[in-house]
Amino acid sequence: METNSEFDDIRSYRDEEVEATIDRLLQYPEFQQVIASVFPDRKKEEVESRLRSFHTKREFQHQLVKDLVY
Repeated sequence: METNSEFDDIRSYRDEEVEATIDRLLQYPEFQQVIASVFPDRKKEEVESRLRSFHTKREFQHQLVKDLVY
């Protein structure tokens, strides 16, 4: 599916971008703070490993976000 590049900065991520996006987010200290506040009882390495295990948007949504919401 081709998208208009005018909206690239607000479009949803494609599955092939998930891994690189997670790796990039993990480099930000602010994101590390979010991880620590959302998962206060888990080790940083454990959460990072879980995040890096996601390869598609569906995996991320169904395996992580679903657990946070329910």
